[in-house]
Amino acid sequence: MRNPNAWQRFRPIRSGLGILCGTAGQEGTLGYTALDAQNQPWILSAAHVLGGANATLPAVGLSVLQPVGPADVIALATAQLRDAALDIAGAALAPGVDFVNEMLGLGPLAAPIGAKVGMRVVKFGAITGMTEGEVLAVGADDLTIGLPVSFPAGCQLAEGGDSGALWVEVKTHAPVGLHYAASGFGPAKAFARPLGLILARFGLHAP
Repeated sequence: MRNPNAWQRFRPIRSGLGILCGTAGQEGTLGYTALDAQNQPWILSAAHVLGGANATLPAVGLSVLQPVGPADVIALATAQLRDAALDIAGAALAPGVDFVNEMLGLGPLAAPIGAKVGMRVVKFGAITGMTEGEVLAVGADDLTIGLPVSFPAGCQLAEGGDSGALWVEVKTHAPVGLHYAASGFGPAKAFARPLGLILARFGLHAP
């Protein structure tokens, strides 16, 4: 079930909002907005949200909607910012659409930092809303997040539709990773790509 707050129409846009790739019909979460060398804003989310995990996106781009109406175009997904292997992609913000460097339900974001094992993190996803986790493992291109040991085992961490959500450190609100998958069995786990890796891969920087 959708989180109702994420699927309201928000302008300026911000992290945590529900988005829909118009052509693919794939729902997901707006993760982060970064800038390229020309200061063009790009929204970042999972590649399977911005056009389908195995699709080749046309150069003309695909409309990204927030929330879901045909008049709600906020960005165009292009093949220029896309890494299917990492399941990450970027979409150029449409003219006239503004953003703020904030997360829904959390407020202003700090500068991105690297994740560390034991770090407490939160995300706002389009399905499960605000959830909290703890970084269990940090790899070169992957973060594993689980429930803190003090939390009941039945607590939600992430579900389908949360893909693309931004994980941030609880204390500082510093972004650390972009959510792309969650475990479907056993203890709740979420998986994210390090935000620093994504920014470097696409030649982007924090706003």
